[in-house]
Amino acid sequence: MLLGLAALVAWNQMRSSPEQPAPALGPPRIDIAEIRCVISFLDLSPGKTAPPPPAPIPLSPSEMARETSLRSNLAKIEAQFGGNSPRLWLCDDMTQLVFQLKSACRFAEAESLMRRTLACAEAQFEAEMLRYRSTFPMPEKAARSFALLAFHPPCSSPLTRLALLLQATNQFAEAELLLRRALAVSEELCGNDYSGIAEDINNLARLLQAAGHPMEAEPLMRRALALDEAGGTKWEVATDLIHLAQVLQATNRSTQAEPLIRRALVLDDAESDPMHSAVARDLNCLAQSLRTTSRLAEAEPVMRQALEISTWYSRQNLVDRPPLQEWVASYRQILKELGTPDTDSEERIANILAPPRPP
Repeated sequence: MLLGLAALVAWNQMRSSPEQPAPALGPPRIDIAEIRCVISFLDLSPGKTAPPPPAPIPLSPSEMARETSLRSNLAKIEAQFGGNSPRLWLCDDMTQLVFQLKSACRFAEAESLMRRTLACAEAQFEAEMLRYRSTFPMPEKAARSFALLAFHPPCSSPLTRLALLLQATNQFAEAELLLRRALAVSEELCGNDYSGIAEDINNLARLLQAAGHPMEAEPLMRRALALDEAGGTKWEVATDLIHLAQVLQATNRSTQAEPLIRRALVLDDAESDPMHSAVARDLNCLAQSLRTTSRLAEAEPVMRQALEISTWYSRQNLVDRPPLQEWVASYRQILKELGTPDTDSEERIANILAPPRPP
């Protein structure tokens, strides 16, 4: 059954109405997807909604030089093989260029390239499937599976990469369509009970949460958690726990969320550096639960530690994670609710964010 974008939009409208139950969906048409994908660190604490897309970030001289080099390499490939060649749209340089454009918040440019990449990937997949059927007599389903395995390497899905770009610009309906297709391919290749599909499930769940459907996201997150507990790493289990806890927080169940957060924090403390961003993420989530359950005196030092780690990590890795400023605002609000004078609050925040003094 082909699940078109118009049908998905109509379904979204129906599920937002309390009078009409969501219709049952048949499996979407599948072309290509990935098994592994990127974990989202989008901060969707209680009362939060998806933030607007950030403005483009100016490139450093080294980033400008890298982009120039990538575009030069792609121009050479295009001159040799043509503008529609899979060698152009499916090469590593194209993947790296899209990643750099997305990192610089140049979403329109990245989206245009990813749409061309996806179109080329789908055409190449169809050609691969036809080649298998013509070379080896086999049913269409078998040829399809061989084509997916041969043509679609892990960690390089045009479907998922385009979906994450669309999510970054709040184009949730089309992004959901793409992520459902990606998940369907992973299930086709690996089965429904393979832990490797947990990240695809998590991507879809996080998008549903960002689009304002936390109750639909929750069962997906519980499924991902169960899969990773059976066969994933401790880091993956911790991430699943935090995702589920954020859904519980968003639906006014902070007391249920807190034990999940504390469990995730124990796992991340054991598996990563104490100054890792995952630990900061867990601490921020814990601080939100403490705050919403009126334990401000406990929330303040936890939120302060989250900010200190996030600031240190950003400085060490030369990145500024988008949640940082939201966390500053959250810490400022906690101090305000504690009755801290504004001047003292701003001084504490400035001390956290200030670069270290030379010895």
